[in-house]
Amino acid sequence: MASTGRYGPPATAEHICVAIQGLTDLEWSRIGKFAGEHLWGTDFQSPDALINETVSRFLAGDRSWPAGVAFLPCLCNAMKSVANGERGLIRHNYEIPASDLASPDGESDNSSNNSITSDASKVDSAESCVLREERRQAAAADLERIENFFKNDDEVKWVFMGIEDGLLAADVQSISGMSKTTYETARTRLRRGRARLFRARSTP
Repeated sequence: MASTGRYGPPATAEHICVAIQGLTDLEWSRIGKFAGEHLWGTDFQSPDALINETVSRFLAGDRSWPAGVAFLPCLCNAMKSVANGERGLIRHNYEIPASDLASPDGESDNSSNNSITSDASKVDSAESCVLREERRQAAAADLERIENFFKNDDEVKWVFMGIEDGLLAADVQSISGMSKTTYETARTRLRRGRARLFRARSTP
């Protein structure tokens, strides 16, 4: 059974096909523009090549589309990820692994130090795991409050989704159709709303 994330269960291949077929000419234009801006440093020869590779990964189950996320930004974010992965693969093929340059003597010196500190590291690791989980739960609760606060503001939701997915402002504007002024205004609303929600934390 497929796991359900914060944005809902992953869509089926059939639902993905329906979403693709439902894209408008304007949305396809934005998708093509976005793909073209992310071809640099890859072996993809055209925007269509990147789009087709990304769609094929969705249909093969290598990428997922959470049901609670709009398809267009999900597709564009996936294209960016595929392009980044292609660049990383190309760099890897031309780089010498750092491990090949390490001297055997250096490894033996490090092993003695590692054996001395191993027990302390295990304790630190357990404590770090607990702290990370507490921070993760607190962050998830904060995100839910922000999303609920702006649930009726589509422009802010675009900005917020871009921040979560690591998209550049230009990328969000490109796929959402927002102007730079509209984007900056929405970003200001997000900033002020977030400050209002968590005002108590900034009060001494």
